Parts: sequence; structure tokens; C-alpha cells
Amino acid sequence: MGTTFSTDALYLDAAVVASDGKVALVPATSAIYVATLGGRKVQRAGLRLPAETKVAIDKESGQAVPIRPQLQVPADALARLAALAPAHRNDDRVAVDLPVKVDAVFSVGGSEDPLHPVSPAVALFRLGSHALNLANLGTAGLETLRGVVERARCYEVASGKPEEVLDAFFAGLHAR
Repeated sequence: MGTTFSTDALYLDAAVVASDGKVALVPATSAIYVATLGGRKVQRAGLRLPAETKVAIDKESGQAVPIRPQLQVPADALARLAALAPAHRNDDRVAVDLPVKVDAVFSVGGSEDPLHPVSPAVALFRLGSHALNLANLGTAGLETLRGVVERARCYEVASGKPEEVLDAFFAGLHAR
């Protein structure tokens, strides 16, 4: 996306993780941190990690939406690549192909608890620090963030071991 950001959506340096049809926004660095555990351990825990570490949020609906392609790639590009270099495993990572509702928003904080609820205001402040084009969107960007955090459960995850962060993401996604 370079240094000039589009204003078609709110873009975040964040990632989408999923479990049992539920979707959460997490800091990109936290998703990468959890990924150090390896795919099998994460999969056994019931969490799907992201295929990308940027997220587009629709300004009207507050849903995570596919990022508009920056390159023109032939429709059969993946099939042609697979023929050249076959993969030996299924890729179960989360990719935002269609608009999806965000069920939970996670941030990293200093809580002693592995998972601690936070107010929408705290979540907005922290999520806003990951916005890539907030300055371009101004008030519309803040309203987009407000819509996301008001409709989602908001949590702080203690910066612990990767296993603890993984467990906290799962627990937050499945909380009532």
C-alpha cells in the first residue's frame, strides 16, 4: 500500500483469527507470536491463524472485508503456482474473502490475568494505534473503529508465553 493510503476502507496493521465461525481482530505481532508454536499445536487448540497481517474494515458496516488487490494477477495464478511447486499440506489459515463480522477485539496489555475484559473506549484507543490510514479518514475512521468495538467483545491479553496468548484468544472468542 506504500505511503499513500486508500480511503475506501479503514486499514489496520492487525490480523483476523478464527475459531468455530467466530472472528477476532488481534495485533499482527500477536498472531505472528502465536504462530511460533507451529501449525499443529495451534490447530489442536482450535484456532485458525491469519494468512495476512493487514485487515480492511468497511466504513459502513464495520466488517472485515477483502483487501482490494494492488496487483492484477491472472485468475488461474494459484493453480499454475501449485503445478510448479505443489504444497504438501492444506493451508487452513484465515483469509478474508468475504465480509465478516468481528466478534472480538484483542489488544496486549499489562494485566496479570491472561485474559481481561476492557471497555470499548480502551479497545478503540488501542486498535486506533494500529490504523494505517486514520489520518486520511479522520472522523470517519474513528467512527468506523467505534462501530467495530461497540459490536464486539473487547479484551486485553497479558503478554505471556505464546501458549498463554493462544489460550486467551480461544477463551475470548468462545466467551458468552
